Amino acid sequence: MPSLVSPSQSATEPGDKEDSAVFVTASDAKQIDAVISLIGSIKHRFGTKQRIIVYDLGGILLNAKMVVEYRRFNLNQLPPNLRNIKTFAWKIFILAQSHLEFNTFIYVDTSVRIYNGDFERHIYGINKRILSPFLFNMGTNHGIKRATLPETFQYLPLYTSDEFDIEMQETHFIIVQKSEFSKEILKWAILCALTKECFEPKNNTKCEKNQLYIKDDNLFGICHKNDKSVLTILINNAEEEIISKGNSNLILHSSYNHHSRRLSIFPFTNYQILKDHRDNPEEVLKRHKC
Repeated sequence: MPSLVSPSQSATEPGDKEDSAVFVTASDAKQIDAVISLIGSIKHRFGTKQRIIVYDLGGILLNAKMVVEYRRFNLNQLPPNLRNIKTFAWKIFILAQSHLEFNTFIYVDTSVRIYNGDFERHIYGINKRILSPFLFNMGTNHGIKRATLPETFQYLPLYTSDEFDIEMQETHFIIVQKSEFSKEILKWAILCALTKECFEPKNNTKCEKNQLYIKDDNLFGICHKNDKSVLTILINNAEEEIISKGNSNLILHSSYNHHSRRLSIFPFTNYQILKDHRDNPEEVLKRHKC
């Protein structure tokens, strides 16, 4: 049962203190340039002592160029049919491992760049229990039902009082505080990520933009977003349950005034734009003396 009972420690912002939030990312060797640029943007904002953990999904350790903490992720702990990196089942396991270790951590995909890095409003909201301690940074501008195959809902029903679809959340940037709430989310996410029929019912169900944004309230299950589908369902259900028990202070992720809509990051999803935007890895290495 999810709850917002205050944990023993408050959520913390990133920085160079012993209890500061830790940044966590993961990649294989194909995205090494993006990893370097992400790390550079973090160090530029929070200093060289900011703790950063990079999980190696294949070949990163052989190309390690920056002074961060590298860890090898064993894909063999996943079911054989969910070991492909593009299924993103590994992300759930990394989130769960980080939750075990750290009071506060920030998961970032390699497509993310930190600009001013002002997270005060969001950490404050978590500590005041007006934001859930598993915090996404932005929505996808399309619904959960549209981009989730119906088989997943057989394992994880979507609870909502709204007859319309609810916006799916992006999972490239997540702030997580160690709490019973986050533990409950990750418990069910792990169980789903160990089950092919729940996490990825069908192979290669890519989402085409021209289908995602068609104005049709009855267009459901046209594709599947794996980690986004699962985590958004779980967060929505948990928040809806808390609201139903009388907590009127909690701001739902689906609310228009949710604080996550003002996070100060910029995600790059197009690799050419990424390279054109101050992302020369050699320059990053020199700039931050990595």
